Amino acid sequence: MQGMTQSLARSKARRARIRLALRHTALELGKTRIALASIKRQMGEAEERSARLDRQERSLQARLRTSRQQLLHLMQVRFMLGSKQRLRFLLESGSVGRLDRLLGEWRWIDREATESLRRTQHLAVRLTRSQQVVSHLLYVLRAMRAARERTLVILGSDRARRAALLYALSNRVSERELRLHAVRRHYRELATLLARLSAQPAIPENQSNAIEFVPFGRLRGRLPWPVRGTIVRGFGSAEAGGLLLSHGLWIATHPGARVRAVAHGQVVFSGWLPHFGLLLIVSQGHGYYTVYARNALLYDQVGDWVNGGDPIGRVSQGRDAELYFQIRQGVQPIDPAPWLTPGG
Repeated sequence: MQGMTQSLARSKARRARIRLALRHTALELGKTRIALASIKRQMGEAEERSARLDRQERSLQARLRTSRQQLLHLMQVRFMLGSKQRLRFLLESGSVGRLDRLLGEWRWIDREATESLRRTQHLAVRLTRSQQVVSHLLYVLRAMRAARERTLVILGSDRARRAALLYALSNRVSERELRLHAVRRHYRELATLLARLSAQPAIPENQSNAIEFVPFGRLRGRLPWPVRGTIVRGFGSAEAGGLLLSHGLWIATHPGARVRAVAHGQVVFSGWLPHFGLLLIVSQGHGYYTVYARNALLYDQVGDWVNGGDPIGRVSQGRDAELYFQIRQGVQPIDPAPWLTPGG
């Protein structure tokens, strides 16, 4: 019973750890979703800024083309007319001052056109740099978004796995709690039965039907085996799925093997109990009881007297042909192995 309780406590502790990890995963999922929403918002702003820069670039390119065309036209006109105008002024004896004014106007137009072209090119360079910055920002944001999306997938998978594990573990804990309550109830029933039997008048030490009466306490190490077989689980070993420590011996034998009493005594219980199946309890006197459980057939009834070696029942005919054998002193189970004859 203690082992069953400890196993249940370990399952509950594991369930609590999984719940804590699941809450942590849910918290991380929330943080990741918030970060991903922030990244998407920044990406939207960066994409809008990139589109705005694209529009500015197209406008500047148009201005740049116009400025270059104007400058090219001016240079062509100046080349074609510049030398002819100076020659006409000289042949017509034109005013030198007028020629200087004309040349000054051309130089001013050249400067303005060149300055306009330079400003346009400067804006184009700045625009290109801004586009490079925005492109790099978009690249970084896309990488961050991809990383966050991968994190979301991983955390989502982890949460689903932990939730499934928590569900399965919760079901297992519930089943173990039910089994624990059931086994506790069955053992309480057996303890109540033995307590009631212990309260009955003690068997006289000398019985007329005893072949050779020896007090049970003197038979330690000399009891015959209740069935021919092999001990597969000893006293204190785990049973009931590891939830319970055995209070007796599980002896594997051949199907339908005959079960025999280990010593002289009186049958005080013959019937069926949950978890123990067909059960026979023999009072050996002085508060000692021998218990034979998991039988397929019982021969004796309450009140019958048996001697050591008398057949009292048979085990199952199936593959699980095992006898569960206990020795109790009052309601306290004791290890039967030291009481049996060595070697089986």
